[in-house]
Amino acid sequence: MINTVIFDLDGVIVDTEYVYDNWMKEFLDHYQIFIDPEIRKRTAGQAFTEFPSMMVKWWTEFRTEPITEEEIIQIYDQYIASTEMKGRMPYKEVKDPDIIQVMAELKEKGYQIAIASSSPMEDIRQAMLEIELEPYVNLVISGEMFRESKPNPEIYLYTVEKLGKKPCECIAVEDSTFGIQAAKSAGLITFAKRDERFYFDQTPADFIIDRLSQLTAILCPLT
Repeated sequence: MINTVIFDLDGVIVDTEYVYDNWMKEFLDHYQIFIDPEIRKRTAGQAFTEFPSMMVKWWTEFRTEPITEEEIIQIYDQYIASTEMKGRMPYKEVKDPDIIQVMAELKEKGYQIAIASSSPMEDIRQAMLEIELEPYVNLVISGEMFRESKPNPEIYLYTVEKLGKKPCECIAVEDSTFGIQAAKSAGLITFAKRDERFYFDQTPADFIIDRLSQLTAILCPLT
């Protein structure tokens, strides 16, 4: 019996992927690092722990001065903070319009709700605070708690265990290739929120939805 829904954050609850992509594009353009847009966009959904090594790789392809992962993150953060972007994610502005209603309906029907995201815990908590999700969410898990994040299924296996559930009792709501792979590898029924901007492979998902409001409609026959 399905009794638990585990949400990804970026791209599902909040449409942040395009904001991160714009930040990255402006930074790379500023430093004359010219990465094919398709390659850049395919990094959406990547674990934040992999971001420094990727940026160092791109930097060294176009620039002669050596740089460490720590240095490039410092340069990136300073650049973003100094621009009009200010490095602050506008969570309220990019929240999914259905998320509160969907979580409220799930809670009313007795579902447990979790968030399992590759993002840092600080970012997850800030998003939850700004869009007022705390009353609905039973558990929050961050990818920074693990040595490997998505597509490794550990984050989902851990979340399921902490909730006292079995994978067959849980649904994952994802968008990215990595997230869908992680959820499926953990044995969860997986919903993909359709997004064609970042070249995600969503075909392994059990269901592809255009809006989160479709989630509760589809869940009814499954419960």
